[in-house]
Amino acid sequence: MTEQKDKRERKEFKVLPLSIGIATVGGIFTPIVLRGTPLPAKRHQTFSTASENQKEVEINIYIGERPIAQKNLELSNLTLSGIPDASKGEPQILLNIEVTRNLSINCEAIEQTTGEKISINADAESIAINEELIKRILHEAEINRAEDQEELRLKELYNKANHLIDHAENILSDKDRIMMYDSISINQVVAELGLSMEDNNIDKIRSQSSKLEGLLKGPDNFGFGNIFKDFDFFGAPARKPAQTSKPRNKPSQKPLKKSTHKKQRQMKVHLLHL
Repeated sequence: MTEQKDKRERKEFKVLPLSIGIATVGGIFTPIVLRGTPLPAKRHQTFSTASENQKEVEINIYIGERPIAQKNLELSNLTLSGIPDASKGEPQILLNIEVTRNLSINCEAIEQTTGEKISINADAESIAINEELIKRILHEAEINRAEDQEELRLKELYNKANHLIDHAENILSDKDRIMMYDSISINQVVAELGLSMEDNNIDKIRSQSSKLEGLLKGPDNFGFGNIFKDFDFFGAPARKPAQTSKPRNKPSQKPLKKSTHKKQRQMKVHLLHL
């Protein structure tokens, strides 16, 4: 009798009332199923690793409209293990999310090379998603929009600086490529940028990142803008769906553990957790 009553009272939604996504590097919220999507719905997106020879990734699933993951409601998490040794950014991890009209959420992560996979079912009803809560979440997202966007810009600035430093380190350690670049200038700017990040000097981080980006274009004009276009990192903010083509061996991001930005290069990844 009670089960029948619960079933009758279980609300169904024609469209998704709040976005569902995951935390990527720096704690940035990456939506996968957007608010307003007709239900039921299925979406998928490809991610990759954020460190060399990363063996496992932890995926944290959130629902909400704030660009910072921890400011949303966490629904569940799962850990995918058994990732074969590979350079960071090389493995392809396909994330599938399916949402029903009563907000039952099935999440599956698959490592494309080995076929290793894990899945979990998260129920948004368990955190009492109702009209009152939805209105409150949307209101909080609106009144905190300016503050959230500023925090997001800072996280993305640090993520980009970390990308550039990783790419520079790859060049400086490659005896076959280093002769094609101004290694002295790259080495100097990397050191300066590291100090600016340590001091949390936003203006210098911005200017030195721009300078380093120019130096890394090198003889073939291959700049930072193309390095990461094919993947979202479980360590990287992903604003566009990734391509499913063969991955490139490219550098990845190092994340923020908290909203503070000091000493972030020593902190662990948020989405593809080590």
